[in-house]
Parts: sequence; C-alpha cells; structure tokens
Amino acid sequence: MAVLLQKNIKLFFKNLLKNYFGDKNFIGASLFLALVFPNINIIATDWLITNSGNYKLGYDILSSGDTNGTIRIRSSYVTLDMNYLFLKQTTSTASCNGIVIDPGVTNLIIKNGTISGFTLNGISVGSNCNKININNVVIENCTASGAAGAGITVASGCSNVSVDSILISNCASSGIIFNTVVDSVVSNFKMTTIGATSSSYGLSLSSCNRIQVFNGSISNSSVTNDFLGFRIINSNNSFFKDLFVARCTNVVTLICFYLAQASGCKLINCNTIDCSSVGLRGIEINTVSNCQFDQCSMFNNNTSQAYGFFIANSSGNVINQFRVIGNSASSFQAILFFNNGTSYNNIFTECIISKNSTSGIFYGITDELSNKYNTFLNCIVSNNTSSGNLAVGLYGQNAAFSSWVVQDCLFEYNNGNTDANSYGISVPSNNNSVFTRNVAFANGPTNPLIGNQLFGVPLTSLTTPGRGGAGSPSTRISSAMSPWGNLR
Repeated sequence: MAVLLQKNIKLFFKNLLKNYFGDKNFIGASLFLALVFPNINIIATDWLITNSGNYKLGYDILSSGDTNGTIRIRSSYVTLDMNYLFLKQTTSTASCNGIVIDPGVTNLIIKNGTISGFTLNGISVGSNCNKININNVVIENCTASGAAGAGITVASGCSNVSVDSILISNCASSGIIFNTVVDSVVSNFKMTTIGATSSSYGLSLSSCNRIQVFNGSISNSSVTNDFLGFRIINSNNSFFKDLFVARCTNVVTLICFYLAQASGCKLINCNTIDCSSVGLRGIEINTVSNCQFDQCSMFNNNTSQAYGFFIANSSGNVINQFRVIGNSASSFQAILFFNNGTSYNNIFTECIISKNSTSGIFYGITDELSNKYNTFLNCIVSNNTSSGNLAVGLYGQNAAFSSWVVQDCLFEYNNGNTDANSYGISVPSNNNSVFTRNVAFANGPTNPLIGNQLFGVPLTSLTTPGRGGAGSPSTRISSAMSPWGNLR
C-alpha cells in the first residue's frame, strides 16, 4: 500500500510539474521532484528541451529507451550538466539513443555524466550543428552492433564540434563517428573493449576536413571481424598526435591506423603496441597523398601476418622515424610494404626495423609490383629473423623494380633459416635504382654469403672491405671508399 501510494504521489507531482512548467523547463523543474523522490523511472518523451538555458539533472534517469532520445535537445544555447549522474536504458528495445541533438542546433554543451546501455548511440548530433561541446562524459555498455551505432555520432554538415575527456567502454559498436564534419577537435579520450562480431571502428572520420585528434587510446578490444582503430576516409588537412592502439585482438584483420583517399594530413607519435590478430597492419594508406608521418611505431605485437606500414596507390608522402621493433608473426612479416605498382615519390627517413621475428618470410622493406621513385634515407634494418624461410632487409620482388633511391642505410644481421636465405638487399639485376653509401654485412646465421649482402646492386658501385683478423676488427670496414659506393 505504501509503495503504491508513493508511486501515485510521484506520478501526481511529475504531471503537475510538467503541466505547470511545460516541456521546455521540465528538467529544471524536476530538480525539486528529485529531492523528494530520487531515481524516477521515466519514459523517453518526458525529456524535451525546446528553450535556451542551463539545465542540470537532479537524479539518475532510468529509461525504457526511444529512437528520438531519452533526452532530446531542440534549442540552441543550451548547457546540460548531467551532474555526475546516470542516463540509462533499462530495456533491450532496439535502436534507442541516449541524447539526441536536433539538426541545426548551435552553442550547446553536454557535460559531467554517464550514458549507459543504449542500443544505438549514446549521443547523436544531428546535421548542420555548430559549436557543440561534449566533455567529461562516460558512455558505456552500448549494445548496437558494429558500425550501425556508436558512442558518439556526429552527422553531416557539422562544424566546430569539441569532444574532450571522454571514456567509451564495453560497447559492441564503434566509438566515435564523424561524417562530413569540419573544424573540429577530439581530445583526451579513451576507448576500451569496443567492437563485436561486425566490422567496427574506434574513431571514424568520413569526408571530414581540418579535424584535430590528439591524446587518445583504443585498448582491449576483442573483435571477431575487421576492426579499424583510427579510420580516416576521404578526409583532408587533419592533424593526429599522441595516439595509441594497444592490447587489441581479433580473428580477421586489425588495422590500427587506416587512411584512404586522404591528403594533407599529419600524424605524430601514433603507435601500435601489444596487439594480436590473424592479419595486423600498424598503418595502412590507400590513395593517400602529401601526408606526413612522424615518430610513429609498432612494438611487441604478436600475429599471424604482420605489416608495419602498408602502402597502396599513394604518392608524395613523407615517413620520418618510423620504428618497428620486437614484433613476431607466425607466417609472414613485411614491415614497409608497397602493395601495387602505383605508389610513387614517397620518402622514408631515419626509420628503424629491428628485432622482429617470424617462422615464415621476413621482408624489412619490399616492393611487390614496381612502385617507382621512392626514397629511403638513413634507415636501419637490423637483427630480424626467420626461423623457417627468407629474411631480407630490402627486397625488390618484381623484375620491373626500378627508380628507387636508397642512401646511407644499414642492413645487418637479418638471418633467414640458412645463409642462402639471408640477404641485406636483394633486387633484380640490371635495375636502374640508385644505391648510395649503404652498408650490408653479417646477413646470415652462420657464414654470411658476401654475394647476398647487396644482391643485384651494380658491381661498379660496391666496395668490399678487407676481412681482417681476429685482432684487427677495424679493417673489416674500409675507410676509403667512393662516396657513391656501397659497403658489404
């Protein structure tokens, strides 16, 4: 009887406040009700903001869910302070959103709360919105599958969106999706345990321009389909810094940083650490031009097939200080991999490929189908091993390999399963590439073959040092060689 009476009183006050204040101020009016009857169960359509103002939640909201949003914001110049409380869907009704922002809204702030259990999007921003600020929000336990939903979705035509200090966890969907968004920032975020049986993404930018993404991580995602950590499609002139993909696993393909049809982007300190999958790619670019990659890395990953930097149809990019160290693969590793014959004029400088291992074929740098005019300067490929097949520092696979410049690079201690399967450089004879001032030695597990150190490099450009005795190791490297020579 007491419980029934309380419910009736609760409903009476709820309807009274709503009728008196109207929908536009119902959240603010509900503060009074929250003090008397906390943790009210409501229906989605109760929370509708149609006037500008400051709104603050007074209690946790437990909702049955609705596609229009448990909270729907239809007015500009609104601040919604969730007051460190919960907005939660308590049913399994499909395609429900937590907070929906109507198209065209401007000057909006959502902050300080947790959004939990929604079956489509935690926060959905409608098209053509401007000056949207979402900060200090946790989005968790969303059940949408794959790319169908996300923690936060921002629709086309939006600009000046700021997403800051966000945690997205335990969501069987993507993390953050921007579609045709410009002049926006995503910063200080963490995504953990996202993605499920369908292909999904951590952060996806599609047809976006001038986006800044920095200080974020994606970790502990276990996916049974393709998973792209950072997906940048048809997006230009954007900046990415201090990003990590760590401890993610899946049974198909894991691509940690994926760029396609992109131009003018810059990535600094973007890292892949301690991940595993059937196919792992640290960075993949496809039809990408005039982008710069600085100080990115791939460390201590364990997979079946591994690619460090996978390049297809891409030209005019600069990759500086890319580090690939301590990775293992059961069947195949190609660290800097040119996939087809239309990637031209890319420059790699001061890259290091070291201490990687596989039981299959290992290629440090490889050209599959005659990609031309690519340059490698001051790079090191060292101490990589294959226990069952070839290990090659630099490999030109196709007979039409040509027009590369490789200068001041070191290829050492790359050991295949036999000396005959160990090479510093192996390229087709009579190619017209330029190899200048490179050093290749000790590539081979037992008695390295001198002919395998710089195989295919024109003999006229080679300098072979004296072997020296045990007491004079310095004579193994000549100090007087042509500046155009290669040492082996």
